[in-house]
Amino acid sequence: MKKSNNNYSLGLFSSLINRLVIALMVCVILINYKPSEGRPRSNSAKNTFELFGRETRFSKELNLDKSTKSNKSYRNPYLRLREVPESEITATETSTHILQCEAGGTPTPTIHWLKNGNKIDQGDTGSYDDDDDNIKKGELSLSMTRSRLFLDCVHPKDEAIYTCVASSPANRVSAETHLKVIPNLRTSNDLINEDNNIAKCLTKKSYGSPARIHMWTHNILELIGSDVQLLCRASGTPTPTISWVGPEDNTLTNSEKYKILENGDLVIRDLSWDDMGNYMCVADNQHGSDRTTLFLYPTLPEDRK
Repeated sequence: MKKSNNNYSLGLFSSLINRLVIALMVCVILINYKPSEGRPRSNSAKNTFELFGRETRFSKELNLDKSTKSNKSYRNPYLRLREVPESEITATETSTHILQCEAGGTPTPTIHWLKNGNKIDQGDTGSYDDDDDNIKKGELSLSMTRSRLFLDCVHPKDEAIYTCVASSPANRVSAETHLKVIPNLRTSNDLINEDNNIAKCLTKKSYGSPARIHMWTHNILELIGSDVQLLCRASGTPTPTISWVGPEDNTLTNSEKYKILENGDLVIRDLSWDDMGNYMCVADNQHGSDRTTLFLYPTLPEDRK
């Protein structure tokens, strides 16, 4: 009888620990989630965990109509734009402007940009390294992807319609932004100084450009036991090198557990609770560096919760 009571107490303690971990995870996401400027889907800032919960319920409802329903994962693909730039933006000539877009979905979406309908080259935007048969595709891959388009030394020729295009193997969504370029209201002395700034900017471009991360995974949920691929794509001249830092501030290198792909993405194999936390992607070249942080949350399948 005493042994039975001990088992019950141990089970109750384990349940409380699990709930505490989830509560702490929610707090971490609330602290780390910082909405950027743009056109959100609602006026109030919604945290990442709320999105994941809503979309997971949405996937469940889709599965209810299937006689072959599996509780293991939610494979119904979907894709939604979470945040896009304003429909019309005014930029001052010679300034630097950044357009940002965010998409959520499963499987993990990628984002690219168009200028007047033509694709802007920002480097490789392929979703997965399909040539590596050892990489298992995630069972859930419920994630949010962000992308930035950098417009340096804005010129009248940059005035155009820019389109954020989010895509996955099953879906594609987009949103347009009309960028207008206006001249600076300046004196003759300002004009001379500004012309010098343009010349300096163009000269600097001819010698190279700093490393900049233009697409990355912002937050992601994946099932324990799966392999997960975290996106990190950077551009710059010369081509940036990509490195990753784990939740314990440890530098991640290629091993049985981790693999850094040629495009900069990080693959984590056989996901476990210990893999939960913030991961930092760092892009670097001789002209500068850039970094971004994402949150990875491993979760149990429904039939094991």
